[in-house]
Amino acid sequence: MEAFALKLADGVMAMQMGEGDVYPGAFISWRGVWHAYANAQTQAFSRLGKVLKKKSLIRSAEVEAQTFYSRMVKDGFIHAFWLDGEVRLEHFPQIAYDVRPVVVGLIELERATGREEYGEWAGLAAAWFLGHNPAGRVMFDVNTGRCYDGINDSTSINLNSGAESTIEAIASLLEVASHPSAYESMMHWIGQSTFDNIRTQRP
Repeated sequence: MEAFALKLADGVMAMQMGEGDVYPGAFISWRGVWHAYANAQTQAFSRLGKVLKKKSLIRSAEVEAQTFYSRMVKDGFIHAFWLDGEVRLEHFPQIAYDVRPVVVGLIELERATGREEYGEWAGLAAAWFLGHNPAGRVMFDVNTGRCYDGINDSTSINLNSGAESTIEAIASLLEVASHPSAYESMMHWIGQSTFDNIRTQRP
Protein backbone atom coordinates (compact mmCIF):
# COMPACT_ATOMS: atom_id res chain seq x y z
CA MET A 1 0.00 0.00 0.00
CA GLU A 2 2.82 2.42 0.82
CA ALA A 3 4.49 1.75 -2.54
CA PHE A 4 1.21 2.41 -4.35
CA ALA A 5 0.64 5.66 -2.43
CA LEU A 6 4.14 6.91 -3.26
CA LYS A 7 3.77 5.99 -6.92
CA LEU A 8 0.52 7.91 -7.09
CA ALA A 9 2.15 10.84 -5.29
CA ASP A 10 4.95 10.89 -7.86
CA GLY A 11 2.35 11.25 -10.61
CA VAL A 12 0.64 14.11 -8.79
CA MET A 13 3.95 15.90 -8.17
CA ALA A 14 4.67 15.71 -11.90
CA MET A 15 1.69 18.04 -12.36
CA GLN A 16 3.11 20.74 -10.09
CA MET A 17 4.14 23.94 -11.87
CA GLY A 18 7.75 25.06 -11.56
CA GLU A 19 9.51 28.34 -10.86
CA GLY A 20 9.39 29.57 -14.43
CA ASP A 21 5.66 29.00 -14.83
CA VAL A 22 2.97 31.63 -14.47
CA TYR A 23 1.57 30.12 -11.26
CA PRO A 24 4.52 28.32 -9.63
CA GLY A 25 3.59 25.75 -7.01
CA ALA A 26 0.09 25.05 -8.31
CA PHE A 27 -0.88 21.46 -9.05
CA ILE A 28 -2.53 21.38 -12.46
CA SER A 29 -5.92 19.68 -12.31
CA TRP A 30 -5.94 18.47 -15.91
CA ARG A 31 -4.10 19.15 -19.16
CA GLY A 32 -3.76 22.91 -19.38
CA VAL A 33 -6.22 23.77 -16.64
CA TRP A 34 -6.23 24.40 -12.91
CA HIS A 35 -9.43 24.66 -10.90
CA ALA A 36 -9.86 25.35 -7.20
CA TYR A 37 -12.61 22.88 -6.36
CA ALA A 38 -11.33 19.72 -4.68
CA ASN A 39 -7.73 20.77 -5.32
CA ALA A 40 -6.58 19.03 -2.15
CA GLN A 41 -3.00 18.04 -2.97
CA THR A 42 -1.47 20.10 -0.17
CA GLN A 43 -3.78 18.47 2.37
CA ALA A 44 -3.01 14.98 1.05
CA PHE A 45 0.74 15.47 0.77
CA SER A 46 1.02 17.04 4.22
CA ARG A 47 -0.77 14.14 5.87
CA LEU A 48 0.87 11.40 3.79
CA GLY A 49 4.32 12.91 4.19
CA LYS A 50 3.93 13.03 7.95
CA VAL A 51 2.61 9.46 8.19
CA LEU A 52 5.28 7.99 5.90
CA LYS A 53 8.02 10.37 7.05
CA LYS A 54 8.61 11.53 3.47
CA LYS A 55 9.98 15.07 3.55
CA SER A 56 9.70 15.36 -0.24
CA LEU A 57 5.91 15.23 -0.03
CA ILE A 58 5.75 17.83 2.71
CA ARG A 59 8.15 20.03 0.78
CA SER A 60 5.95 19.80 -2.30
CA ALA A 61 2.99 20.92 -0.20
CA GLU A 62 5.05 23.80 1.18
CA VAL A 63 5.95 24.94 -2.32
CA GLU A 64 2.27 25.21 -3.22
CA ALA A 65 1.48 26.99 0.05
CA GLN A 66 4.35 29.45 -0.16
CA THR A 67 4.32 30.30 -3.86
CA PHE A 68 0.71 29.78 -4.90
CA TYR A 69 -1.72 29.64 -1.98
CA SER A 70 -0.21 32.69 -0.32
CA ARG A 71 -0.57 34.68 -3.53
CA MET A 72 -4.06 33.41 -4.31
CA VAL A 73 -5.51 34.07 -0.85
CA LYS A 74 -4.09 37.58 -0.69
CA ASP A 75 -5.52 38.32 -4.15
CA GLY A 76 -9.03 37.27 -3.07
CA PHE A 77 -9.04 33.72 -4.49
CA ILE A 78 -9.43 32.54 -8.07
CA HIS A 79 -11.73 29.84 -9.43
CA ALA A 80 -9.68 28.54 -12.37
CA PHE A 81 -7.06 29.31 -14.98
CA TRP A 82 -6.29 27.87 -18.39
CA LEU A 83 -2.93 27.49 -20.10
CA ASP A 84 -3.82 27.12 -23.77
CA GLY A 85 -1.46 29.47 -25.54
CA GLU A 86 -2.30 32.43 -23.30
CA VAL A 87 -3.18 32.40 -19.65
CA ARG A 88 -6.91 32.85 -19.04
CA LEU A 89 -7.85 33.61 -15.46
CA GLU A 90 -11.31 33.13 -13.95
CA HIS A 91 -11.97 34.76 -10.59
CA PHE A 92 -15.64 33.76 -10.39
CA PRO A 93 -17.74 31.98 -9.40
CA GLN A 94 -16.14 31.29 -6.02
CA ILE A 95 -17.65 28.42 -4.04
CA ALA A 96 -17.09 26.78 -0.65
CA TYR A 97 -15.61 23.78 -2.45
CA ASP A 98 -12.88 26.14 -3.72
CA VAL A 99 -12.03 27.45 -0.27
CA ARG A 100 -12.12 24.31 1.89
CA PRO A 101 -9.08 22.61 0.26
CA VAL A 102 -6.98 25.71 0.96
CA VAL A 103 -8.12 26.07 4.57
CA VAL A 104 -7.75 22.41 5.51
CA GLY A 105 -4.60 21.96 3.42
CA LEU A 106 -2.82 24.77 5.22
CA ILE A 107 -3.87 23.45 8.63
CA GLU A 108 -2.57 19.99 7.72
CA LEU A 109 0.66 21.60 6.59
CA GLU A 110 1.06 23.31 9.96
CA ARG A 111 0.52 19.95 11.63
CA ALA A 112 3.20 18.40 9.44
CA THR A 113 5.78 21.17 9.83
CA GLY A 114 4.97 22.92 13.11
CA ARG A 115 5.07 26.29 11.32
CA GLU A 116 2.30 28.53 12.63
CA GLU A 117 2.36 30.77 9.57
CA TYR A 118 0.44 28.09 7.68
CA GLY A 119 -2.29 28.13 10.30
CA GLU A 120 -2.40 31.90 10.06
CA TRP A 121 -2.85 31.71 6.29
CA ALA A 122 -5.60 29.13 6.84
CA GLY A 123 -7.41 31.62 9.07
CA LEU A 124 -7.15 34.29 6.40
CA ALA A 125 -8.58 31.84 3.85
CA ALA A 126 -11.41 30.80 6.20
CA ALA A 127 -12.38 34.44 6.70
CA TRP A 128 -13.86 34.13 3.19
CA PHE A 129 -16.88 32.42 4.77
CA LEU A 130 -17.48 35.31 7.17
CA GLY A 131 -17.28 38.28 4.84
CA HIS A 132 -13.60 38.72 3.99
CA ASN A 133 -14.17 37.99 0.31
CA PRO A 134 -14.45 39.92 -2.98
CA ALA A 135 -18.20 40.50 -2.50
CA GLY A 136 -17.84 41.56 1.12
CA ARG A 137 -20.73 39.26 2.04
CA VAL A 138 -21.06 36.74 4.88
CA MET A 139 -21.45 33.34 3.23
CA PHE A 140 -21.96 31.14 6.31
CA ASP A 141 -25.01 31.65 8.51
CA VAL A 142 -23.88 30.83 12.04
CA ASN A 143 -27.48 30.64 13.27
CA THR A 144 -28.72 28.00 10.82
CA GLY A 145 -25.42 26.35 9.85
CA ARG A 146 -26.04 26.83 6.14
CA CYS A 147 -23.67 28.26 3.55
CA TYR A 148 -24.67 30.10 0.40
CA ASP A 149 -23.74 28.45 -2.86
CA GLY A 150 -21.14 30.94 -4.00
CA ILE A 151 -20.01 34.39 -5.04
CA ASN A 152 -21.13 35.33 -8.54
CA ASP A 153 -18.94 38.41 -8.84
CA SER A 154 -17.73 41.30 -6.72
CA THR A 155 -21.28 42.60 -6.23
CA SER A 156 -23.56 39.56 -5.87
CA ILE A 157 -23.82 36.08 -4.37
CA ASN A 158 -25.81 32.94 -5.12
CA LEU A 159 -28.42 32.76 -2.36
CA ASN A 160 -29.11 29.06 -2.90
CA SER A 161 -27.73 26.82 -0.17
CA GLY A 162 -26.99 23.24 -1.16
CA ALA A 163 -25.69 20.44 1.01
CA GLU A 164 -22.25 20.50 -0.60
CA SER A 165 -21.68 24.17 0.21
CA THR A 166 -22.86 23.72 3.78
CA ILE A 167 -20.72 20.62 4.37
CA GLU A 168 -17.62 22.29 2.93
CA ALA A 169 -18.12 25.38 5.08
CA ILE A 170 -18.73 23.44 8.28
CA ALA A 171 -15.73 21.17 7.63
CA SER A 172 -13.53 24.24 7.15
CA LEU A 173 -14.75 26.16 10.17
CA LEU A 174 -14.60 23.14 12.50
CA GLU A 175 -10.95 22.70 11.55
CA VAL A 176 -10.26 26.37 12.18
CA ALA A 177 -12.12 26.36 15.51
CA SER A 178 -9.91 23.52 16.77
CA HIS A 179 -6.68 25.13 15.62
CA PRO A 180 -5.57 28.17 17.66
CA SER A 181 -3.31 29.85 15.08
CA ALA A 182 -5.97 29.56 12.37
CA TYR A 183 -8.81 30.72 14.62
CA GLU A 184 -6.91 33.74 15.92
CA SER A 185 -5.98 34.71 12.38
CA MET A 186 -9.55 34.38 11.12
CA MET A 187 -10.79 36.57 13.97
CA HIS A 188 -8.11 39.13 13.16
CA TRP A 189 -9.24 39.38 9.55
CA ILE A 190 -12.97 39.65 10.23
CA GLY A 191 -12.74 41.53 13.54
CA GLN A 192 -14.39 40.64 16.84
CA SER A 193 -17.14 43.23 16.42
CA THR A 194 -18.00 41.83 12.99
CA PHE A 195 -18.11 38.32 14.42
CA ASP A 196 -20.40 39.45 17.24
CA ASN A 197 -22.73 41.04 14.70
CA ILE A 198 -22.77 37.85 12.63
CA ARG A 199 -23.72 35.77 15.67
CA THR A 200 -26.67 38.05 16.51
CA GLN A 201 -28.07 38.16 12.99
CA ARG A 202 -31.28 36.27 12.28
CA PRO A 203 -32.25 34.84 8.89
